[in-house]
Formats: sequence, structure tokens, C-alpha cells
Amino acid sequence: MNEKLVIRLAEHAEQPIHWLVWSKDQSEVIASGCIEGVSRLTDLQSQASGRGVIALVPGSDFIFRQLTLPGRYSPQALKALPYLLEEECASDVEKLHISVLSRSGSELQVAAVDDERMREWLGWLEEAGFEAETLLPDVLALPLISQGQWSALQLGEQWLIRQDETRGLVAEAAWLAPLMASFGEEQGVVSLTPAPEAFSGSWQTELAELAMQPLAEGAIASRYTLLQGAYRKLPEYSKLIKLWLAPAIALVALFLIVLFSRGIELYQLNAQKQQLTAQTAQIYRQLFPGEHRIVNVRAQMMAHMRQYQQQGKQQGFLKMLDQLQPGFEAVKDLELTGINYDGRRGQLRLNVRADGLPSFEKFRDAVGKKYQVKFGEMSQKGKKMEGALTIRGQG
Repeated sequence: MNEKLVIRLAEHAEQPIHWLVWSKDQSEVIASGCIEGVSRLTDLQSQASGRGVIALVPGSDFIFRQLTLPGRYSPQALKALPYLLEEECASDVEKLHISVLSRSGSELQVAAVDDERMREWLGWLEEAGFEAETLLPDVLALPLISQGQWSALQLGEQWLIRQDETRGLVAEAAWLAPLMASFGEEQGVVSLTPAPEAFSGSWQTELAELAMQPLAEGAIASRYTLLQGAYRKLPEYSKLIKLWLAPAIALVALFLIVLFSRGIELYQLNAQKQQLTAQTAQIYRQLFPGEHRIVNVRAQMMAHMRQYQQQGKQQGFLKMLDQLQPGFEAVKDLELTGINYDGRRGQLRLNVRADGLPSFEKFRDAVGKKYQVKFGEMSQKGKKMEGALTIRGQG
């Protein structure tokens, strides 16, 4: 994706959220704006269509530090990182999410934030229908200036300042002057928005066309992300494996039941009838621990199998799938992306993708004589429409 939607989340849900769509190929702004709080995030769905989403989060919530690992770099050594911040953090260090930004031997540059904040930011995005490919502190999206110089940018009532490759800070406009005074008159700063009237340090101005533009460009080019550890994004093939794992287990279980049944029949042809009887009786007790009286292992097993097969013909998952097949054959562009069966209610929930709403309606008409089809939430994903269908028997 050569176009990205960059969203800068605010500290609180009701505060303004700035956004910008940047084209890497054309090196230009496609669209930009500001929405009033998290409740309006869904307004950006049209901007996200066919584009990757990058979320910037408030740098004011982070601790940026250099840490030295006690030993070699390893997953086990990383577990010690929270305790290396114990003296600098007022909150419970075990509730921190720590992202490794860069590493040189056992020296690490890290960004630490409360895990609760991570869940809150991702929850805002998820509720609005977004899955961010990158999550980044806003101050680390500012451009890097020559060594010893900082970059600064005013966004709303806050000043974002990047100090070096892995450190930055955020200051309210009213507190910028005393903050800069603490760093001395010699500190060089390149401001991408108009410099404040009263300030300390050596300030230069290189105005950006839009305040969000340098942030968007920097976020897209950045190699950092907070989506590490428990928040690491799974590759697409892992998602597919997870999606189809339950159906695959069900198919394997069905195969094993059939294989076991065949094995019982083959064993009974064996000349060692007494040994076979003892073995099959033991297996039968494992399968049906509630039954203590065994007269004829084969007959009792086959009775259970006939019961299960009869139930499968009368109702259930396999019957519904079989009877829905004409609907899938009638609508060639309908793709099944997920399935869930509720045996208690006798209904299927299908996640499907098609060219448009007429395809969903055609499928409903094709199976309508036997089943009720209820449309769930629909959404446009590129050229395809995705949605959920809830299917249950008529009456």
C-alpha cells in the first residue's frame, strides 16, 4: 500500500484527533483534517479504505530510557526490563509494556508505557473498525535533525519535541518556556511550526505546510513500533491457521472416529478373538465410561454409531452445510471466510465476502425455502463487501 492513513490519538477520548493521508509515490497529502474525539473515529473509515493505518499515540505517556541488560540478549533477559525501571516509575512495573526500539549488544533503547494505556488505544481503534499496522509515540515521528539539535512541532495546545533517535518529550504550551530554560540557552531547536514568542535555546524555523505532514512522513518511514510482545501482529498465514484451526480439528476428529470404526471391524476378523474382545472392551470403556455392562462390544459400538449418524441426518452442522450448498453454487462470487455453529440454537453464523449486496440477497433467495437468512453487519473492504449471515431453519 503506497498510501497510508496516519491518525494521531489524543490523551483523552474527548480531545481532538488529527489525521492525514499521505501518498509515498506522489510525496503529497491526499487528505487531512481533525475530528472531535474518539466517538468520531468511524468517520475515517472511508479514508482507510484500501490504505494501511498507522496510529500515533501521545509521547507524554512514555518513559524513554537506555537500559543495560544483566547478561546476554534473550527472551529470558527481556523479562528483567521492568525491574530495571523500578526506581524511575511510580506505577507497578509489572503492569508496564516495554518496547525495544534499538539494541547494541546488551545496551537497549526502550519506550515504556502502562499496559492499560496500550489496551485503551487499541480498543479505541478496534471499536472504530481499524487495525493499525504500526503504533508509534508521536514524538518519534518527528524528523531527526543534525546531532545536538532537536525538532519541535506545536499540535493544538501541546509542543512535541524529538531529542534524538529514541527520545522525546511533550510539553503544554504554557510550560514550554520553563522547560526549555532547564536545558540552557545553547540548546538548538528546529521548529516545524511558528516558534513561541518567549523561549530559551537557539531556535530555527523550517515551517511545514501542515503540522501533521512531517509526523505522517516520519511515522511511515519509521522502523519502530510498539506492537511487540503480547501486541505483536501475527502474519496473515497465522491468522488463517487460527481461523481454520477449529474446523480442521473437527475434521480430524471425524476422520479418527471413522478410522476407529474401521479398525473395530478389521480386528473382529482376526483369529485371536479373545485378545481382541479384551482390547475392544477396554477401548469401549474409555469412550463410554458411564456404561459398565458389556455384552457385545461390536453391537453396542455400532448402536452408538447408528445413533450419531441418524442424528447427523436429522439435524446438525453437516446437514445444514449440505443443504446450503446450492446457495453457494448459485452465487459464484460468494466466498466463505469463517463459520460458527450453535448446536443449541440450531443455527449457523457464516462470515462471507462477495462483490456486493445483490450477491448476499441472491444467496438468501437460493436457500430461502428451507432456511431463514438474517444479514448482520456489512462493510466494504476494497472492491468486496464483507458481512455476517445468521442461518436457521424455517419455523
